[in-house]
Amino acid sequence: MPKQKPIYRVDTADYAVIKTNPTQLEITATGTTKAARWHNFELELRENTFVNGVYEFDFTGLLPVDPSPQVLTPTGNVTYTFKKIPADLNKIIIHAESNKIELKYPKK
Repeated sequence: MPKQKPIYRVDTADYAVIKTNPTQLEITATGTTKAARWHNFELELRENTFVNGVYEFDFTGLLPVDPSPQVLTPTGNVTYTFKKIPADLNKIIIHAESNKIELKYPKK
């Protein structure tokens, strides 16, 4: 199975608290790839990064199998949901190949 690769750029990131029992947190991001036909986008939680309440993600996707046009291409919305909000959460960082976006939790 092919390995996920970081996308070129994360463009937007936000989160919403979902009032369930237990309360959930849905993180949504959009990004850009350097070529058309990337697919299977994910926000992958980095293992062993939960230091001081900082949770880090890699914004990844699968490269096209066939040759594809080398044009900047949007990913659309990609989400990750914490089924239970970590008690120590105070920051979310989403990494791409060329940048990152940081979100404070809770919003102030």
